Formats: sequence, structure tokens, C-alpha cells
Amino acid sequence: MAKLKAVIFSVRNVFFDDRLDKKQLENKYTNPLMKFINFLSTRNIKVIIHSNTYWYVDNNKDQSLANYFKSKTEQDIQDYNSKNYPNMPKKPRADAVPFILKNENLQPNEVIYIGANENDWKACINSKMLFIKATWILNNKDIKYGLYFEDTPALARFIDICCIQANKKDMYHYQDDHINLYTLSPFSTLKPQLAQYSASARSTAKQLGNEALPDFWLMLLISKIYFSGLYLQIKNIIAFPGHKVGSGNEVMDKALDIFSKCFRITYLPNALIRHTQSTKSQDARNNGNKALLSIYNHLNTLMLNNQPKKGLYGNECKNNYHYQGKTTLLIDDIVTAGYSFDAAKLLLEAAGAKVICLAWLKTINTDLIISKNKLPTNYSINRQISDSKDLFPHPNSYNIPYTSIIKNNYDAGNELDELFTKFTTWNFT
Repeated sequence: MAKLKAVIFSVRNVFFDDRLDKKQLENKYTNPLMKFINFLSTRNIKVIIHSNTYWYVDNNKDQSLANYFKSKTEQDIQDYNSKNYPNMPKKPRADAVPFILKNENLQPNEVIYIGANENDWKACINSKMLFIKATWILNNKDIKYGLYFEDTPALARFIDICCIQANKKDMYHYQDDHINLYTLSPFSTLKPQLAQYSASARSTAKQLGNEALPDFWLMLLISKIYFSGLYLQIKNIIAFPGHKVGSGNEVMDKALDIFSKCFRITYLPNALIRHTQSTKSQDARNNGNKALLSIYNHLNTLMLNNQPKKGLYGNECKNNYHYQGKTTLLIDDIVTAGYSFDAAKLLLEAAGAKVICLAWLKTINTDLIISKNKLPTNYSINRQISDSKDLFPHPNSYNIPYTSIIKNNYDAGNELDELFTKFTTWNFT
């Protein structure tokens, strides 16, 4: 996992209200930003101010914005502007932010960028960097990109919990010739050290009750994809649909749409369509119908959309979408035996995609069951099929032991339990 080493601040509508004729610092913004800069310094995060022009304070051209905050916070702040670096490319050029990265010896996913205007997010997209949309001064609704934060305490919590503490260890990972799987942690509502965050994940994914905490799960997911470098490999993101008829995933749709736009990845919210309601795993087990659970529960109820939407609010493709040779990140909430991943993966692979699976959590002490065989060439992946067992009678399934995925069974989950507790009790002190 990459480590967060620096935060780059833009200036307009981050430090100053750009709507005012006289650009001056206001305490209601300045004091929280000073506290935030001090917070970053205590975490050994480098602070960088970036602007196309030179900004000064109180009509004193010798008092730069960076020097002003240096004097108030007693922290080191790097200042990139046209006066200090006359040869620096201007935002939103593709080489604007890389100029800073090269000077500071940083990789893109060792940095996050805080901005609030069009040049900022374009510069981030061009440099493959995570863009944070600051809305404490102005919520520019024309900027539909980046994770947005209304105040610095919420942003500080995201950085501390999701960007720093959550990235001390890699995600759990298993790969062989038939599946490439990542997961954040084990799932169990019965094991005490896993129960709190597991209940929250289930409630969030199923949109149930007070235990739901979508901010934590989606921020954590996005952070892991970013700092692991997975985002550099993938061309498409698809969220596995629920059990009911339809497509998309209401919990993940908006966040994944924003995240994908930050990196010119295509989010396909309706690529997988549930044409018939499937049997819920929990219902089948509770009713003694465990035999109903297999890959066919999903192959008989899923199809691949030939002309999906590009983006949550985008238009459907006019021509058939080409998956051939594209790495697709397939995301689901909780994986148990993996029948859902297996079925969706087979459909996508039949369309030519290379699939990486990512689950929030993996059910504890349960083997993964994956097909070795591919779908036959006469299998129609883009139409409703209810007799998939007749068309694909021999998946040649094999078991992947739980301990091959999550090896440190005794300690697994302790880290996420600690993160979850800190997130829910975090104070900006």
C-alpha cells in the first residue's frame, strides 16, 4: 500500500472566497484551516499550496499566503506559484501537478489534492490523483468530481482513519488461474471482535436500520482502491446488483461514479442486470433450502447489458460496449461462497473482460467455490436465461479454503474493528 505523504491545497474557494471583489482571509475559514494544517503536520504529512498565481495577504506583497500560514502554525509549507516557479506549467495542463510531484519526489497516490474549481479537478484527472472537493466556502455544483467535504473536521477524519491508519496493511488478496480476489476483512456477526463492524456493513449494504454507516464503508473502499494502486489497472467498475429485479447498487452508485470520474475509469451502473429475483443466501439457509444456493441461482437471474450507461447519470451506449481486453473491477459487499462473483465473472469474461473481484468483507470460515470452466461459446450472455444448468452443466467447481484468503484467522478483523470504533468516536482535537 502507498502511504499518504502530502496534501496539496489549491487557493481559490479553499482559503479565499472567490466571489468577493476583495480577496481577504476570513477567520471563519482561516482558523479551521490552521488547525487542519497543524493536524497534518502531527501526522508527518507534507503541506503544499499550489496556485497558478502568487497570493499574498493584507495587501502586503512580501507576505505570501504560505508564509502567513507558516508564521501562524509554525509548520513548514511548500509554496508552488508562478512567482516562485516561473517555469511551472499552469493548471489544468497535464504536466502541472506532475511538476510538483517530481520536485517533491512523490508518486500520485501518495498525495491527495484539495480544490474547489474547474482547473483543480482537471489537473487531478490529468495526473491520476484523488481530488477532494472543498465545499466549506462554496459548493460549486458544476464540479461533479471528487469526494466532497463540507468542513475540515470531516476531512481530517477521512485522512486520519481511511488514508493513514487503514493503509498500514495491504488488503487480503488471493489469486490463481481462475479468480483474482481482494477483501478488506472477515465477516461475522457472531464473533465478538468482528460483530460491530460486520453488523454495520450488512446494514449499510442492505439499507437497514441505525447500524448503517455508508460514509465509513465507501470512504474506506475508495481509499483502499486508491492507495493500493488498483485504480491504475482498471478501465471499468461494476457493482454487483441486489437480489431484486433491476441493476446497480444504491449504496455504492454515487460514490463509485464520483471516484471513477477522478481517474477516467468508466463506471457502468447497469452493466449487470438482474432480470429475475434471485434467492437470498440468508433466506435459503434459514428456510432449510441451502441446496438452492449455487452458481445457477445467479446465472438464471443475471444477464450482461450490451449497451450500459457510462456513468450514473450518463447516456446508454449507442453501440455495443466493448469489454475485450479491459480490466474490470467487480465490487460486492459481503462474499460467502462466492457464487455471485463466480457468475458475474463468467459473464464478463465471456465478453472478453479481465476481472478483479473486490468484496467489502469475506464470511469467516467459509470456502470460496469457483468454476474452472468458462461459459460455452453458444451461451447468450446478453439475454434472459432460466436453464443455465442445461447450457452449462459442468462448471468444474473447486474450493478455495478460507485460510488461503485470510491466513491470520486469529488476528484478522481486529484492525478493522479498531478503525470502525475510531471512526465512530473520532474528534478533531
